[in-house]
Amino acid sequence: MRQALLLGVAAAAAMASPAWATSCGMQEAVLREAKLTAWPGFYQRQDAKGLAAFLTEDFRSIGADGTVTLRAKELAWVAANPRTPSDFVYRIASVTCPTRDTAMIIGQGRSTRVQRGVRVAHRYTSSNLFVRQDGRWRAAMSHISGESTTPSSD
Repeated sequence: MRQALLLGVAAAAAMASPAWATSCGMQEAVLREAKLTAWPGFYQRQDAKGLAAFLTEDFRSIGADGTVTLRAKELAWVAANPRTPSDFVYRIASVTCPTRDTAMIIGQGRSTRVQRGVRVAHRYTSSNLFVRQDGRWRAAMSHISGESTTPSSD
């Protein structure tokens, strides 16, 4: 009897939790492309207009130091600053869709750069919130943590 009750509770919980609650299903490939190709491409090309269409109107970027950058300031920065780390790599650790129209992508970025005349390895972790608006995924928030720079041996 107890086993039947537990099975009934488990079945009810499974029915109440839609498939997209933890898995992004067919949307995962689209989300990965958005994070790995589209988003960094706007920065590499200094494409503030393309980035404006990609970011939600209320986009926020939260730096490792807690600084919050609003969308307008992010767009102005992209328009004024070339970003060309040829060795930039971002590795996605997880993609989760808590609802049909929201997704979280967490991963780590790394590249090398010259900082104050010294070549350094730059690493960080980011958490990114995407929302689906009018059938397409747009970035709503990016939060950087664990940022570090160390002298590079390259």
